[in-house]
Amino acid sequence: MSDESLDIPPRAGRLRKITGALASIPAPEVDLAELPVDLARLDKKSFQKLSGDQQLELLDTLRRKLVDQQQRYLSLLKISSALGASFDRREFLEMTLQHVTDVVDARRSTLFLIDESTGNLHGTIAQGADTEIVLRPGQGIAGWVAETGRSLNIADAYNDPRFHSDVDEETGFQTRSVLCQPLRNADGRIIAVLQVLNSRSGTFSEEDENLLSAIGGQIAIALENSKLYRSIIRKNNQLVETTQQL
Repeated sequence: MSDESLDIPPRAGRLRKITGALASIPAPEVDLAELPVDLARLDKKSFQKLSGDQQLELLDTLRRKLVDQQQRYLSLLKISSALGASFDRREFLEMTLQHVTDVVDARRSTLFLIDESTGNLHGTIAQGADTEIVLRPGQGIAGWVAETGRSLNIADAYNDPRFHSDVDEETGFQTRSVLCQPLRNADGRIIAVLQVLNSRSGTFSEEDENLLSAIGGQIAIALENSKLYRSIIRKNNQLVETTQQL
C-alpha cells in the first residue's frame, strides 16, 4: 500500500506542525505591576536601595512566579507524554484533559470532536461529568468557535448571548469564565474544539490563550495520528480478508 492510499500527510509537514506548536509555547513572564521595582533596570545597587520589606516582597513574588511556571511546564511535559503514549483516541484524551486543566489553572476542560457527516460537536470526553454533550453547528460557545474558526475568551458566560446554558443544567456545573479555541488539522480544517472553564484566577489571561493554542496544536496532531492509525488497521484488516478469500 502506498502512502497516498493511506492519506499520510507529508513528513515535512507533520514535523513543521509539531515544531510550530512547541515553539508557540510562551516563555515565562512576570507581571511587573506586582513588583516594587522595574526588573528591566534592577541591578545590585538598585536592589540594595530597596527597603527590607520591599526586598522580601520582590523575592516572594519572583518565587511564586517561578513555582507557577515550573508547574505549568511540568504539565506541558505530561501532556506531551500522554499524547505519545497511546494511539487510542479516548485513552490519550482522557489522560491529556486533566493536564490541560492544570496548565491553565482552570476547573474543567472539554474537547468537542466534530462529526464530519453532520457537523455536530460531540463532547464525549468531559472531565468531571459522564454526560455526553452534543451541540449543533453554531450552537453554544463551542459551536460558534467551530463555525467561525475564531477563539473566544469570555469573562462571564451568562452575559454572552452565544452561551448555551442547557449544558450546565444537564451536568450540574456552573460555568463562569470560558476559554475556547478551534483545533485544525494539517490542511487547516477544524476537526475539534478545545474548551476550558472557570479560571481559578477569575478570568483567563493572554498567556492562558497562548498556552491553550500550543497544547491544541499538539492535540490536533495526536487526533490525526489516531485517525491514521485506525485507517491503517482498517486497511490491513481488509487486506487480510481479501487474502483469505483468494
